[in-house]
Amino acid sequence: MASVAGLSDNGLFEVDKFFMILIHASADCFGPAIEFVIQAVSEAKANGDTVVYPDHFADVFEDRIDCAEDQNPFLVTEWHLIDTKKMMTRARKEQGAPNRLTG
Repeated sequence: MASVAGLSDNGLFEVDKFFMILIHASADCFGPAIEFVIQAVSEAKANGDTVVYPDHFADVFEDRIDCAEDQNPFLVTEWHLIDTKKMMTRARKEQGAPNRLTG
């Protein structure tokens, strides 16, 4: 997707750990994971960057979830300890969106 947008990922999308973080950040849901990728690529393009970095994903997560940096799985070492399902549910509630995570 990055290459279609004319960007490089510098191997980011080949790193298994990055995909584990992405899936965890999206509360194990495919749709939000794809949305994070699209939004991160869009942010990189809008910034005039030529490479998609984890920081782009961190910015998208922060904007979507409204969290502190120490609760952003793209920024912390112990990302797997963050309850992203709870955070996603809270964010969706605050945004008035239906909650697909809990039904």
